[in-house]
Amino acid sequence: MTDHDHRNTQLARADRRLPDLRHVTLSGESLSRLDVEAFERVSGPDAVLANCYASNEMPWITTHLHHHGDIIDGFWLPIGTPEDPHIVEVVDHMGAEVPIGSSVEMVVCSPHIPAGYINSPEKSAAVFRKRADGTSSYHTGDFAYRDVQGRLHSVGRADEQVKVRGFALRLADVEQELLAHPQVGEAAVVDFVSPREIRKLACHYTGGVEAGSLKRFLRQSLPAHMVPDVFVRHEALPKTGTGKIQKSELQLPVDYLRSADADFVSDDERSVAARWRRILGHGNFGSEDDFFEVGGDSLQAMDLLLEIEKKFGCRIPFETVILEGTTVRSMAESIRRPIAHDTCSLARRIGSWLSKTSRDNDT
Repeated sequence: MTDHDHRNTQLARADRRLPDLRHVTLSGESLSRLDVEAFERVSGPDAVLANCYASNEMPWITTHLHHHGDIIDGFWLPIGTPEDPHIVEVVDHMGAEVPIGSSVEMVVCSPHIPAGYINSPEKSAAVFRKRADGTSSYHTGDFAYRDVQGRLHSVGRADEQVKVRGFALRLADVEQELLAHPQVGEAAVVDFVSPREIRKLACHYTGGVEAGSLKRFLRQSLPAHMVPDVFVRHEALPKTGTGKIQKSELQLPVDYLRSADADFVSDDERSVAARWRRILGHGNFGSEDDFFEVGGDSLQAMDLLLEIEKKFGCRIPFETVILEGTTVRSMAESIRRPIAHDTCSLARRIGSWLSKTSRDNDT
């Protein structure tokens, strides 16, 4: 069963209850609240769903048992606890225990760990380790955390960690927020490099929600660098033979991948772009590029907003620029549709903000 792919399982397709169904064991992919709802819809009150965490290298590491009617605390089902409490370590790179709720890579320790991959010494050395005490360990590449009950929760892969605007993030964290939207069926987030060699995020999803509405939804819970730049709605996402979302097949719209060196379509955009070029010291940006992604910083943003206010009499919120970013096009739209703000000038508000920041840093 794949993430949010419960509709494709035999359980979900069943059109009636299965009174003889007593126990279901699933492994390989994360199980969501929707998967559990599919299980409970067809099973009886005494049925049990076993969510097992395993891998090709170390099968059957942990198990979580969900009894029909149990409360689910979050969107994803825990992967449970190992029978041997010492077989799985959730520690930092120094081997120290991390606080409850902190996610780090899971390391499996067992005398039954294989020596490595056949004919792949470099790959083996990267994940199979010998310890000073003679025991072996396997670095799974999966991130997890423990809750207050000691249960493990899987939160994505180490190889799905990317860096955007200088911030490291996991694609699975963005996907989890997307799947919290009631009108999103499936979602996959991938990173890509724009024609200007800027790393960005793209969201591919199914469901009835419009892209703009979905982007506003994410901004309520995620920082700006974690909100995807591109949203592509599909009737269905491509799948592998085992039913897993095949991210390598997800394509971006051709128009977005086209370079836009001179795509400023109005006098306002061209005027804003001229001020960007003067402040940034280059013109390597398009109408939809974010100010901070093309080399801008907070001090340059202050200069830019002061120029915009002086030239157009339009006060763009400094806080909005810092928290959400801005583009040439969005600035031009603000100029055409000025936002009503307090009568305090931008210069005074920035001065007040800097003064408060200085006081906070001194305390």
